[in-house]
Amino acid sequence: MNTGVFVPITEVKDDVFSQKMLGDGFAIRPNIKEVYSPISGRSI
Repeated sequence: MNTGVFVPITEVKDDVFSQKMLGDGFAIRPNIKEVYSPISGRSI
């Protein structure tokens, strides 16, 4: 399981998200740099 820190969408370093152009939301800043998937496959 991965853990992370909750980040308000207004603090994301992307204007599209931080200005809520796509609506409300949030981000999670992960504590580790591994990606997990519920399916088998390859991340490119």
